[in-house]
Amino acid sequence: MNVLITELSEQEITFLRSQRIRPDEVFDGRGMSNPTWKARAKEGQFDFVLAGRCTNGGHRLKTRAGHCIQCRTSSIAFVRRENAEANVYLAAANNRAVIKIGYASRINDREKTLRQQGYGGHWDWEILCWAKTQNAGQVERDIRHLFSSHRISGSYIKEYEAQEAIEMFSYETDKAIKLFEKYTKEELGIDATVITS
Repeated sequence: MNVLITELSEQEITFLRSQRIRPDEVFDGRGMSNPTWKARAKEGQFDFVLAGRCTNGGHRLKTRAGHCIQCRTSSIAFVRRENAEANVYLAAANNRAVIKIGYASRINDREKTLRQQGYGGHWDWEILCWAKTQNAGQVERDIRHLFSSHRISGSYIKEYEAQEAIEMFSYETDKAIKLFEKYTKEELGIDATVITS
């Protein structure tokens, strides 16, 4: 059951508007135990919940995991990223000796950006496969975990500041693509789009 605007205080309505969260995106967990509203919010695919007050500011608006979104607004972006519908991709650079797992709304734009930034010190990025999915942030993290023992890092400049690239792996490209395809097929039930050259 989602929250009706009449059940929110003026302060809560103002806060939700400032964060571009509609009241119908908020699950009404009032009067339920924490495990109950967490489970029901997940079933209903709600990212945000109106529930018991937080200990810091007495706020009632939370993430589905129970974090106060008024005390820590950064959790809103995290939740949206985790649960967004987007393309999780595998890209390769350095003559296909280095791979990157990431996610993007628009694949073609992301490939260009990786090249323009020289992500991780490489300028020849090409996206080799991708899959459009819900919960893209979570899926990206799960797929990256498959390669975690092969992690490497590099540096690049973004918006005039040095950045460290930590989403790269030293892994054989053909095997990486097969692993990516296997994960998307078995865990998500979808076929990855693979570019063959």
